[in-house]
Amino acid sequence: MQLTAVRCLRRILNSPYDPYYPMIKSHNWMKRERTFRYTAWSYGAERDIYKNAMRRLQKIFLNRTIQAKDDFPLEKHWSQERVIAGLEEHRMEYKHFRNMLDESKIALNNKMLSQLAIYEPRTFKSLVLLTKQMAFDEGRPVVMSPKPENVMTEGKLFSDEPIPRKYIYRKGPAQDHTTPPRKLKPEEY
Repeated sequence: MQLTAVRCLRRILNSPYDPYYPMIKSHNWMKRERTFRYTAWSYGAERDIYKNAMRRLQKIFLNRTIQAKDDFPLEKHWSQERVIAGLEEHRMEYKHFRNMLDESKIALNNKMLSQLAIYEPRTFKSLVLLTKQMAFDEGRPVVMSPKPENVMTEGKLFSDEPIPRKYIYRKGPAQDHTTPPRKLKPEEY
């Protein structure tokens, strides 16, 4: 629908508002109140004055964004540290444990393994005993417990080929932004 001069005049004449009474402007109270809810714990002018509260709020959001970028790498780091601590309790190295889990096709990531080590220590211990026995059968240097454990590691339980590890692609360009990213191979799609 095209806005012509006649239609524009009709909009003015047929308007529900009185032409001699000013239109009510919307209040910005709700917007300010929402901002003050975020900055209610601040001190002084950052709590009471809208301009200073907005500055404080922008700083809060900026710090939260920076922290959110660090969350995933830190989560990966601490979950691996927890798994290593659980393995030290059972006297096993992380690299042998991880390799034996891949060979036995047990697809658990470090986050799940760390939760097993914390909340289900018996399940984690049985996983460690299984991987220890497998590593011992392959001739790797592992410290076996003095008392014998009943761990079955027959050849028919596990197939020869381990599950391939997931490749994690780096996000974004290179650090200096000078080298373009390489083209993906057909098997990487």
